[in-house]
Amino acid sequence: MHVSLQKVECLICHFQISRVNFNRHKANCDGLGPQTKRERKYKRKSFVKMFTPEFCKTVQEYYDNGNTVAQVLKNFNFNCRAWNKAVKLNLLKSRDRVVTQKNNILKLTLEERKKRFSRKQELWHKPKGGYRPNAGHSQKFYVTDSYNNNVCLQSSYEKICSDILNELKIKWIRPKALIYNNKKYFPDFYLTDYNVYLDPKNDFLYNKDLEKINNVIKENKVKIFILKKENLNKEFILSLCNSKEEYPIDNRNT
Repeated sequence: MHVSLQKVECLICHFQISRVNFNRHKANCDGLGPQTKRERKYKRKSFVKMFTPEFCKTVQEYYDNGNTVAQVLKNFNFNCRAWNKAVKLNLLKSRDRVVTQKNNILKLTLEERKKRFSRKQELWHKPKGGYRPNAGHSQKFYVTDSYNNNVCLQSSYEKICSDILNELKIKWIRPKALIYNNKKYFPDFYLTDYNVYLDPKNDFLYNKDLEKINNVIKENKVKIFILKKENLNKEFILSLCNSKEEYPIDNRNT
């Protein structure tokens, strides 16, 4: 046993132990050395033993064949920390991220590429415009049309008009949009037996949308009648159904 002023070498494990802790270490020494130094020595020794030139060459060839780092770690049974250390010591060479992405794309079939890169971009906001059944703050009336389809009426004028049409036994539906100037216009009622569109409106909306509806009529060549409050009666609606005008520009109060 060699004794120095600061540390003492243990003849069992050959570690340098401080003189203060030497007696306690000697009583419990198992030949492996202190716990902290034992772990460091084990890790350093296992890495050096594992990453030999032959082993690194085999790993590099497997990695250069297009395999990912995860596949290398799983196949050769070592962790990511050892991989990073080997790259840092120039024992292994890693690919650039761009090259890795290109290799992954080349592995995909043509159909998989279409599914992955041809997806339409999803809107982060709701699409603007168009007819929405439950939109607005007005009172809603839920009824069924003449073909047993559920319909949401968005004003009391529309409810009165639907009641009149049902009493007259005139078949009606909620129509699809009519296109004008690359925009969409949604009439409120379409009378299937008469090829007539009805759109009940108050005085403010009547004056506001009159020019728009006239453009819709000219481009689509359809019959659209705007119904104001005084026009919501059976006689007037029947007169519109029996009207022989081809493409009226406005509903006549006469």
